[in-house]
Amino acid sequence: MEIRKVPASAGAEWLLESFRLLRRSPAGFGLLGVIYSGLWLGMALFAASFPQLAAIMQLAFMVAGALLVALMIYAAQEADAGRSASLGALFGSMRGENGGRMIRALVPQAIFGLGMVGLVYLLIGQDNLVKAMETMADLQAKAEAGVQVDPNTILDGPLVRVAIGGMLILGISVLVFVFTMTLLPDMLLGDRRLGEALRRSAGAGLRNLPAMLLYLILGFVLLMAVSIGVGIVLGIAQLVFGPAAAIVGNALLYGLIMNLIAATMYFAWKQMLGGDETTATTGTAPAGVAM
Repeated sequence: MEIRKVPASAGAEWLLESFRLLRRSPAGFGLLGVIYSGLWLGMALFAASFPQLAAIMQLAFMVAGALLVALMIYAAQEADAGRSASLGALFGSMRGENGGRMIRALVPQAIFGLGMVGLVYLLIGQDNLVKAMETMADLQAKAEAGVQVDPNTILDGPLVRVAIGGMLILGISVLVFVFTMTLLPDMLLGDRRLGEALRRSAGAGLRNLPAMLLYLILGFVLLMAVSIGVGIVLGIAQLVFGPAAAIVGNALLYGLIMNLIAATMYFAWKQMLGGDETTATTGTAPAGVAM
């Protein structure tokens, strides 16, 4: 099937359809998001308590998180088609042919994850990360004590390199995402092998670059707005319930964002690569979807 050309407004449509899908089917997506958030939070707490086992925990989370992202994409297709997408049905879908596709879909996610880790070590370095965290803690302590901070502490320290390296990694991540946005749905739902799915995804990104750019811009604005709103709520919750409330709240927000990204990946694939010409032009699902 050839790659379809979509209007630039399709980038906004992917986001809108994803919100409608999550709103129509909150239970299944919500549970997947909570599981994802719980795994992420557990990994972070365990790694902080047992630094010597941090690498093993990160590897375990990478595998489990990748499977959950695959389930989120599959859930988007099921709910969009009006079929049941309960948590039991989704985990049951991991058996047989669909399970094999999900296992194959771990490969590109593992490559991307390892690539990001490599970039962090190359552009920032572990020592600089540790020193930057120590510097931030020291600056925060001085600010709370009312001690004036010397600007040279920031300019001459590791914070500048960490900030520049972080910006470069973010830019590379966005560029990679543009050309691999439909990769996972094409492997999971279109039963494509990695090489073919990668070529189709890169071609779709190039042919529909205006839609991709609009999606990224709107997604960034939306993420900033949601982060500000959630930050205010979590700030109040932290005053009432303590620092744990902010940690748990941020983890849940992370799970919601992953659900939204997975759904937009599905709708982008559906319009540019999946289904037939009729079904690909709309992301509207029957109103009676239940999870």
